[in-house]
Parts: sequence; C-alpha cells; structure tokens
Amino acid sequence: MTSRLEVAGRDVTNYAIKLLAEDGIFLSSTSSERDIANALKEQLCYVARDYQAELARPRADVRAAYTMPDGNVQYATRARFMAPEILFSPTLVGKDTAGVSQMVANCLGQLDERQRALLAGNVLLVGGTAQCPGFADRVRADLARLLPPALRAQVSAPPNAQVFAWHGGALLGADHAAFCDMCISKAQYDEYGVGAL
Repeated sequence: MTSRLEVAGRDVTNYAIKLLAEDGIFLSSTSSERDIANALKEQLCYVARDYQAELARPRADVRAAYTMPDGNVQYATRARFMAPEILFSPTLVGKDTAGVSQMVANCLGQLDERQRALLAGNVLLVGGTAQCPGFADRVRADLARLLPPALRAQVSAPPNAQVFAWHGGALLGADHAAFCDMCISKAQYDEYGVGAL
C-alpha cells in the first residue's frame, strides 16, 4: 500500500516565506532569498506536538533569533511551528488531502490484521523534512490517537534519513541482475507505454 503526500519541504519553505512577513522578515521568491528562507526553516522550525496549544502561547514564548547573511538579526515567532504544520494539515495551504499521520493511519487501516501489526511496529520516517525537531513525536502522538488502542505504532526517524531514498536506489542499482528484471527499455516504453510494465 502506498500513498503520496502532496505537500513537502518546498511547500513548507513557501509557507514560511509568507508567515515570516508577519514577523517583519520579508523574503521574495528569488533563489537567494529562498535559500535564506530554507536555511531559516532548517535551523528554527519545529513541529508542535499540540498545534492549538502552541498557537495559544504568546509570540514571545516561541521567538527565536536568526542571523541574516548581511549580519542583521531577525526574530521569527509563530512561523517556526506554523510552516511545518502543513505536513499534518495540508488544508492550511488549500490542499484537500490527508496529512502525514492520517495518511499512515489510512494505509495501515487497509491492511489485514497481521500485516497491520507488523507495519505499525515499523514506521520509518525518512527524508529531510522528517528531520524537523518534533516531527517523529507528533507522528507518534497522532498515531496513538488515530489507531485502535491494541495497535501500538513504533515510529523511528534515524539520523541521516534524508538520504535513505538515494541509498535505497543505490542498493537496488548495485544488484544489477535483480534490478534488470524490473526494468524496461526506452524502446519498450515508447512502443507499449506503461503497459510494458
């Protein structure tokens, strides 16, 4: 069972640019200013375990400093946790889809009981965005709420998980004999399209 979340790190960065304006940090969509927004996101953003409770906190309680490339210090507040929240509530940016925790719960719900227990015990968070502080804790808390009490989810986010997809592809490509059986040529694709699979 696979699902695809239509919100990712780039969307978090775009939303952060919009939210940072509320803190007086005005960044445009030029590549250099997107790089600043991305660095700010990677250094200051975190996932709130309870989004509504975090929203209720005074801005000063979540304020953090960021030194801009020109040496000026800027302060980010709610953008720190509001930007990554779109991964859990894509409706915040107009996407009509389930968030990451709901998507995992939905996928697990479509499996038979034995598979569900096995996969719930092995939820692995990979990718750069999954490295955001609080991400794994939020997924754990959400799954504890979304899954039946008898089903315990084990969620892990190992270090360097942002390169796991590349690493997996490299391992697959390294086993040339096994990999070739799963490939089609360009000519086959041109002749049969996806039917060649």
